Amino acid sequence: MICRGLGQFYNGKDITFSSYPIGTVFLKGTIKQTNLFVEYDYANRGVFSNGYYTVNRYPQQDRALKFGVSWMFYQ
Repeated sequence: MICRGLGQFYNGKDITFSSYPIGTVFLKGTIKQTNLFVEYDYANRGVFSNGYYTVNRYPQQDRALKFGVSWMFYQ
């Protein structure tokens, strides 16, 4: 049996990272039976910092644009 939970802890030097808020813009709309959404993750990248880290030397995801469409069919 392999215990995968042990990989979530990291040992290393005492390093303190400054923290800044991470902004996300989200828009949702409905047109008749269609739902639309657009999401822009980490929209404020470059305003406060050029990136962010949760663990030393492991950068997190950059800006990301996500969109989706869903619709209902009536019978």
